Amino acid sequence: MQIFSNYQDIPETARGHVLAIGNFDGVHKGHQALLAHARGIAAKLGKKLAVLTFEPHPRSLFRPDEPPFRITPDSLKRERLEASGVDILFQLHFDWDFASQSAEKFVQDILIDGLKAAHIVVGHDFCFGQLRKGTPETIRAAGLEITVLEKICDDGDSALSSSRIRQALKQGLLDEANAMLGWNWEMRGEVVKGDQRGRELGYPTANMALGDGVHP
Repeated sequence: MQIFSNYQDIPETARGHVLAIGNFDGVHKGHQALLAHARGIAAKLGKKLAVLTFEPHPRSLFRPDEPPFRITPDSLKRERLEASGVDILFQLHFDWDFASQSAEKFVQDILIDGLKAAHIVVGHDFCFGQLRKGTPETIRAAGLEITVLEKICDDGDSALSSSRIRQALKQGLLDEANAMLGWNWEMRGEVVKGDQRGRELGYPTANMALGDGVHP
C-alpha cells in the first residue's frame, strides 16, 4: 500500500482512482463493506482503490478534553486498511486550518485538482468542510461521481459504528467488540517505566502508555 501525507506532491500514477473517504477508526465490518463496494467500482473502472483519511482524528481537535477513544492507533489503522485491499492511502494532517476550509474548497483543491478522483464512495452520515456544511450532494454538484452507502447493520439489526465498538471495549466486552470489528482487537503503545511493582508480584510486567487509545 502506498502512503502519502499530502495531495499535492504525489505522482500522477497516484491520481485518478476510486476514493473512499472517512476516519475509518477501527476499520470495522461496516468500513470493510464500504471498502469492498469501492473496490468493486475500482475493478469495473480499471482503477485502484484509494482511501482519504485524517490524522490526528478530528475528535482529538474538536473535543480534546474527552477520555481516550481511539480504537486503532495510526499504525494499526494502516495495517487494517491494507488488509482490506486498499492500494493507496492519503493521510492528511488535520488541524484548525484544515478544519476551517469551506466544503467547496475541499472539493476543488483536494478531490478535483489534487487527487483527480474518478469516483468517490462515502457512508450515509458523511459530512465535511467548515461547520460540516459539505454533504455528498456538494460533491455531486461539483461534477464528481459519488456513491453513498446506506448504514450497515449487524445480525442484531443495529447499525455498525465505531461508537458502539468503543462502548463495548470500555465495558470490557471484547467478544462483542471483536464481532463488530471482524478482527481481534489489540492494544499498542510505548512501554514506559512504572512503579516497579512487578518485583513484588514475582513475575515481570510492562507499563504501556496508550495515548488516546480507548481503555477497557
